[in-house]
Amino acid sequence: MQHRDDSEQVLVRARVKKDLAEIFPEDRILHTPGGDYHWRVFSSKKEMGEILLRQMEELDYPNFKGKIAKTPNQADKLDAYHHIWSIMHDYGLKKFDKKNVFQGCLMGGAIGDALGAPIEFLSIAQIQSKYGINGIDFYVEFGDGKGEFTDDTQMTLFTAEGLLRAWHRSMQRGIGGAEHTIVHHSYLRWLHTQDFPMQGKPTQGVYDIEKGWLIKRNELYKRRAPGNTCLMSLASGKAGTIEEPINDSKGCGTVMRMAPVGLIFSDDMALAFDMGCKFSALTHGHPSGYLSGGFLSAVISGLCQHIPLEKCIYKTLDLLMGRSGFEELDRIVFRAIGLHDKLKGKELKPEHIELLGAGWVAEEALAISLLCSLHYLEDFKKGVLAAVNHSGDSDSTGSITGNILGLIHGLDGIPEEWKSNLKYSDIVLEMGEDLAIGVKGNTYEPDKDWGEKYPGY
Repeated sequence: MQHRDDSEQVLVRARVKKDLAEIFPEDRILHTPGGDYHWRVFSSKKEMGEILLRQMEELDYPNFKGKIAKTPNQADKLDAYHHIWSIMHDYGLKKFDKKNVFQGCLMGGAIGDALGAPIEFLSIAQIQSKYGINGIDFYVEFGDGKGEFTDDTQMTLFTAEGLLRAWHRSMQRGIGGAEHTIVHHSYLRWLHTQDFPMQGKPTQGVYDIEKGWLIKRNELYKRRAPGNTCLMSLASGKAGTIEEPINDSKGCGTVMRMAPVGLIFSDDMALAFDMGCKFSALTHGHPSGYLSGGFLSAVISGLCQHIPLEKCIYKTLDLLMGRSGFEELDRIVFRAIGLHDKLKGKELKPEHIELLGAGWVAEEALAISLLCSLHYLEDFKKGVLAAVNHSGDSDSTGSITGNILGLIHGLDGIPEEWKSNLKYSDIVLEMGEDLAIGVKGNTYEPDKDWGEKYPGY
């Protein structure tokens, strides 16, 4: 801190004398037992600047907590530091703006989806030929600067709707367990918006078409290149499970819709993983498919707990380990991490991304999105643009990357021009706000409006 009487001097204070003694001569350290800090040194700004520069040059540790634990003359502080870190962690959670980050997660996904939609089936050579060497950097589908999301975001919205209905049912009856059926029925409502005929009827639970608010949004009644696996699986009327898979598909339609699972189960990564697998298996039976859905759900849950992205990925790899058929997903996630480490300090290029594949299948779409999110953790715009400008499933990789970075940066951290030019953004924002609310009313005092919006079946 600056000296109160001399602007060229600074006051360096410590609660432990040895911390100052490692930097300054003993005869310069003043003892002030009546002060908050018992030990202090006066120094010129120039001298202090030189000391800090020298210490920066000698910096040799990636983690402060780890360094303290391994330094003999500092290790006795570890308990005190952990106490302080715990207090500040809790303080950060109290400052957590749930609405802002939940809306950011869904809006980020919808924006990445809309950016990638018109170039989804183009090679990078075709993209660069049409839009320049850097590819697209704005919405290009309609020529008026507007963007529109696809089936990726449509299904994300219906995932959220099913989860909120299930939560409402649980609140009303005091029991859970119907999530699998209720989310399946929400996907059947999405199928209805696609004007796709059903060959069979659902065999479980109360199925309705007309109830709830989302099905009444006419803007969703359009086909935006939906995946055949999702269409055909749902049209059968059967709900796939991990134990009784409906097919052997691992298309990316199983993972691009899973962000709301992590938002709903935001306090438990393991539960988010299990539920993400469960909901993914409704339509996709290959382990790499439903495990990818569980993986994204767990990462989103961890981010909601303020766990850094890279740590979220490693914690989720622990959850993945040993599950039946986990090897393929495990390998490609580690490849994504390795690519990020190898390319640190460099820009991601399409040829780097394509080392992980094209994103048409779930584990590739997830790995590409994790790579882009890790590499551009501090820059939502760069991360999403990297995720769409490649040969492959640009809208799905853009959507998943947008979910991750949108949650990290929050709605306020997303470029305004992308938000304001996205069609039907009000639907996305409303669903994000409702996910942040979770449920209204209780068993004894039900909220009528919420019950009409999210009936418990």
